[in-house]
Amino acid sequence: MTGPLYWLWHNWAIFGDPLWFYRGPYSAKAIFAAQASRLGWTTFVVGHPLSALAWATLTVAVVAGPIVVACAAGGLVVRVVTRRRAVVADASAALVLVPFAFLVWSLFRGEVQIYPFAAVALLNVRYGVPHVAAVALLLPSLAIGRRARAVLVGLALLVALQYAALLLEGPSQLAVVQEAVRNSRNAAPWRDRAQLAAWIAAHPPDGLVLMNGGDFGPVVAESGLTFRQVVHEGTREWNEWRASGDLPTGVTMAVARDGDDVWTAVHADPSFVRVYERGELGAWIRPK
Repeated sequence: MTGPLYWLWHNWAIFGDPLWFYRGPYSAKAIFAAQASRLGWTTFVVGHPLSALAWATLTVAVVAGPIVVACAAGGLVVRVVTRRRAVVADASAALVLVPFAFLVWSLFRGEVQIYPFAAVALLNVRYGVPHVAAVALLLPSLAIGRRARAVLVGLALLVALQYAALLLEGPSQLAVVQEAVRNSRNAAPWRDRAQLAAWIAAHPPDGLVLMNGGDFGPVVAESGLTFRQVVHEGTREWNEWRASGDLPTGVTMAVARDGDDVWTAVHADPSFVRVYERGELGAWIRPK
């Protein structure tokens, strides 16, 4: 309980809302809403439990392999049928299915979106990874009866063939790996962040840097900065600035992206451009 309670307190202490992670601008729901024009088609699962269940199962199949997932589903059915009188005794084992049920619920509620087609695009396929453990635990349930040993051997061969097929083109081609590659190093926003990090590294600030930590978090480490040098939305100075409009003392660089809080404040404050000079890639520097 300590971890979840701390997380709620963390959100309350910094953002004034214990559920900020759930309904804030970086929540899955908010990201979905921001990308509605591109991902609106995924709303077909919202409000439709069977569609949500099928989509969640497809996501796990993309990660673990369709044959393995099908066998695991069969194992679940066999276990329920053969142990129907001992279902209460199996209640604790059913906890392994809770994360999957939560994924289905999240899809049903429209709080997450998944795009699992490698041929077109990949988004949040990694949501299928936590359920691989449940798949592995359910597989042996097929091996019941006199031919249990033969079934186990067959399952072992199926699993081996499944992962040989998945790894045929190398681990780097797995969907969960390709998702990160396509949406990071191969995506234009990430290339822009890399250029920004290189520029900041070549023009190190003399004081604090004002930037949105959600968008520019990766820039901090890549540019050689530390978060002690950054005034971001997780700091007291940021909240004071947002409330008063006065830049925190010691800020010598501001980094903004079109439409974010820093960008809006910069363009709404005429005195800012008189004090700071425009650099490159959305950065402003206060001359020495």
